[in-house]
Amino acid sequence: MLKDHRAPGPTGPGEHFERNPLPTWLVEPDSDLILAANDAAVRHYGFDREQFLAMRFADLSPDGADDFPLAAARTAALAHGGALSCRHRTRGGRLLEVQLHAGAASRGDCGPLLMVAIDVTGLRLLEQASDRQHARVHLLEASIARLNDILMITEAEPIDAPGPRIVFVNDAFERRTGYSRSEVIGKSPRILQGPATQRDELDRICAALRRWQPVRAELINYTKAGDPFWLELDIVPVADENGWYTHWVSVERDITERKLIEGRLGQHQRLESLGQLTGGVAHDFNNLLTVILGNAELLAEDLPAGRWRQMAEFISTAAQRGADLTGRLLAFSRRQPLAPKVVRVDELTVAMSGLLSRTLGEHIEIHLTGEDGLAATLIDPAQLENALLNLALNARDAMPDGGRLAIDTRNVQLSRGEGVDLEPGAYVAISVTDTGTGIRPEHLDRVFEPFFTTKERGGGTGLGLAMVYGFVKQSNGHVTIRSEIGRGTTVRLLLPRVDHQEAAAESVTAVAPAIGGRELVLVVEDEPLVREFVVSQFVSLGYRVLEAANGAAALALLRDRPDIDLLFTDIVMPGEMNGGDLARSARDIHPGLPVLFTSGYTEDVLGTERRLPADAQLLSKPYRRRELAGRIRAALSSSAGRH
Repeated sequence: MLKDHRAPGPTGPGEHFERNPLPTWLVEPDSDLILAANDAAVRHYGFDREQFLAMRFADLSPDGADDFPLAAARTAALAHGGALSCRHRTRGGRLLEVQLHAGAASRGDCGPLLMVAIDVTGLRLLEQASDRQHARVHLLEASIARLNDILMITEAEPIDAPGPRIVFVNDAFERRTGYSRSEVIGKSPRILQGPATQRDELDRICAALRRWQPVRAELINYTKAGDPFWLELDIVPVADENGWYTHWVSVERDITERKLIEGRLGQHQRLESLGQLTGGVAHDFNNLLTVILGNAELLAEDLPAGRWRQMAEFISTAAQRGADLTGRLLAFSRRQPLAPKVVRVDELTVAMSGLLSRTLGEHIEIHLTGEDGLAATLIDPAQLENALLNLALNARDAMPDGGRLAIDTRNVQLSRGEGVDLEPGAYVAISVTDTGTGIRPEHLDRVFEPFFTTKERGGGTGLGLAMVYGFVKQSNGHVTIRSEIGRGTTVRLLLPRVDHQEAAAESVTAVAPAIGGRELVLVVEDEPLVREFVVSQFVSLGYRVLEAANGAAALALLRDRPDIDLLFTDIVMPGEMNGGDLARSARDIHPGLPVLFTSGYTEDVLGTERRLPADAQLLSKPYRRRELAGRIRAALSSSAGRH
């Protein structure tokens, strides 16, 4: 039967038909019946010859005859060859993407068609995979272009100079560095290095690259304009299919702002640590100075005029100078007693102008400027005057040949993220600007540290700016400094605004004459030497005295002695109970009991703030006998009529 279906001729198309490696069929064009199928068709489609001869050619299509119009095939055949794309299904149900080529099996227009199928399924899959790969590449390129982080790819070698060449940078690189791609492709990443780039960090990176190891580093680079900036780099090697490292990929993040914040935080922590140290030292010195100053005064009073009395007065004067020094240390450590009042700083600066002119000299020109409608601030006016005077003296020293000192006062509104250690809100700014020699950049981070000075030996204690810093921070403000060599320095004080009159906390009471009394006083002091001295001072003034070394012992006496007239207590004492805790417990036992506090500093005075409450009586160490006597009478008078 198969023999009857084949085209005539001794050899005809049959010999080539069977040898063709591609699936090939003879198809009767009118009926679409398969007349013959070669071995390649049998192998590729899975049908045997008998099955093929029982089929129409359209049966190979999964969609039936409509999938392959015979008229189109005949047209292609008559056009001496052509190709049509369609789908075929194998006996096992596998779908094939094929290209059909149709041609006449013999001369003439009415003979059978020779149909040859080229399986392009694999090619189509490759094309689809290529399309997907292209889409992924496009997505990757678009993503890299939108990255905020820098991406740089370099050749793998050379590691040493001149360094590997750059082969790719993304848009973020251009935005951050100012270089275009064309300027850096083929160059070494070393073009980004500059004077401040850390040599030790570069050596560490190179050592890792020589071992073909990933490395993370933080490096100072430079823009095309010469501006330094910080980068955090993650560098990894990339290998080819044979395992050879061919490139380095570096993902680089700009951490300049983070480094600035870390620097400010580090400086803040350093100043806090120094403040704790200096505050503790000042407290201990004040205890000693209290004894020295008090005994020197007693000696001076008891000795007749002459050499020994003069020596006692020298001791007293030296002790007072020591007290002034510890006062500055307490100002830096933010542990000095403050008496804040509602102050108009523009009026205060105008009132100081005469003092400034006399202090600075005629070779310094003083300019006062300010904003109309300047708000008030809650500040200790005496300490603010002292701070401004310190700044003016520093400015004078920076202008030995004369110059200009400008003090400007303005209302400012701070928002979050301005790089200032303050809550957002309304503040009053005082800017003190000179036209002096300026401060070197490497010294700017240390100018607020106590005892740090750029002046020659003997030219200053290094406590002026430290005192200003501590006082302003204690007043809930902030200090900034800008300076440029040869152009001058600006110190800016930011102080919290008040929009209405507030009761000012008084920390100074007029000192009464050294008058004593007969009242019973409980003295609480943990330092034995100071306690012995204080008790002797009270006795010399005529008072009856009970003494205790700590809060627990004092409470026991308070419970046993209802006739105690005054509690005189140190504020900072070892253990869980400080002077404030003792005072509250004492008033639970004896309501209305007068309390006079004393301390070498005022840390944790009756609360978390270091300002004295309005009703607190504080006598700061060291103190003179007359001051002690006056404060005792003032404290007793404030609770007159209690008994």
